[in-house]
Formats: sequence, C-alpha cells, structure tokens
Amino acid sequence: MRSENKTLMRLSALGTGALGLMAVVFITAVALVLPFLVGLPALANISGPYALEQIAAIDTSVGAVERALADKDWGAAQENARRAITATNQLEWAAGALPRLIGPRENPSVPDVRTQLQLAIECMQEAEQAAREKDAERLKAAVRKFHEHYGPIAKAAPKAPK
Repeated sequence: MRSENKTLMRLSALGTGALGLMAVVFITAVALVLPFLVGLPALANISGPYALEQIAAIDTSVGAVERALADKDWGAAQENARRAITATNQLEWAAGALPRLIGPRENPSVPDVRTQLQLAIECMQEAEQAAREKDAERLKAAVRKFHEHYGPIAKAAPKAPK
C-alpha cells in the first residue's frame, strides 16, 4: 500500500521556503542596523558641539529680543523671538547630549531637559505673539518666564568655544 500525503509535502516545501526567506530578512536587517550602530559614537560626538551652537544661538536671539523690547522695535523682537524658538526646538532635538555636556554636578535627565525646553518654547511663542501685538508688558513677562525655564539649562551648560 502506497501512502502519499501531498498536503504535508506542500506544507513542508512552503515552510522551507519561508525559512529561507527569513534568513534573507535577517541578513538585510543586520546590514541596515550594523552601519548605524558603528556610526553611533561619532553621532554622539557631533551632538555635543551642535547643542552648544544652539545654546549660543538662543542666548544671542533672546538678548536681541530684550534689546528690541528696550528700543520698542517690534519687528526685530518678533524676528529674534522666532530665531530663539527655532534654536530651542533644535536644542530639544539634541537634548540627549545635554546631560553629558552639563556633567555629573547637575545630572538632569533627558526627559526633564526636554520638558523645560518645551516650556521655554511656549514662553518664547508667547513673546513672539506679544511682539506681534506690540504689547511690551506681555513681552517682558514672556521673556522672564522663558528665562525661568531655560535659565538653569543655560547656566549649567559649558559655553561654546569661540
């Protein structure tokens, strides 16, 4: 009596094919992930100076907003507030480098730094709106609140080399 089970033979062939394709998927995944992991230390080294550049840009822009407020130059205040928002956003993206730059004396966590930067961004957006509406008191209050949120990060971070 001859027993031929075509269904099991087909299933076995499909399983073998799936196993072969799984090996291809695994090799492709390794080929995509490995170069990224090899380059990760260099990425960490680049993010520190980038964060320092953003801190310097924020300091410059906020100083310009304060000068524009004193001169009642609403266009300059609005433009520099926008620059400060952009630089703070970019610093938030590089927030992972800040605890390493600040060092063990402060030891902030990355989520804490990001939260403070998001609050600072909201304050500077309020400052931009106040400058647009030519409201000096609101602009002054928004800049003061910005310093409350951003100040500890700026004080703890080392200054960018010139």
